[in-house]
Amino acid sequence: MTVSGRIRLRVLACIALALGVALPALFCEAKAAESHALAMHGQPALPPGFTHMPYANPDAPKGGRLVWGILGTFDSLNPLIVRGIAVQQIRGFVVESLLARGNDEAFTLYGLLAKSVETDDARSYVTFHLDPKARFADGKPVTAEDVLFSWERSLLIEVRLELKTLPSG
Repeated sequence: MTVSGRIRLRVLACIALALGVALPALFCEAKAAESHALAMHGQPALPPGFTHMPYANPDAPKGGRLVWGILGTFDSLNPLIVRGIAVQQIRGFVVESLLARGNDEAFTLYGLLAKSVETDDARSYVTFHLDPKARFADGKPVTAEDVLFSWERSLLIEVRLELKTLPSG
């Protein structure tokens, strides 16, 4: 077979592969299920609209002072820095997540900033629906733009960290 024949054969194979992947996706819509939680195995233990985790006391006394000892060193309280050493334990007090893990369910995530999450069975995509009650400390609502900004910022930090570890020269 000539070189041009092999190239044509490869092009045809690539087109057939692309059509084999793309055509089913065009004609078969993935079944999406919107839920208050994502469970890897079975169903979430807690129902939609639950008010607190079973191991948390909603009537616990409020207020007081927390003193927390941390081993090691740090030079910033900002957990999203590229240079320096951040206090990793403070991340959860500065940056909220869309979903939160329940301490008594190993593979289940419940909505935190997200009121619900929508995905297909293959988990090929995910759509988060923000809780309208989600607010910043100053009372302003959390918007999709805020979430996107944080996500893009964390990606930028990961890229910078990878570049930082590359050998120079």
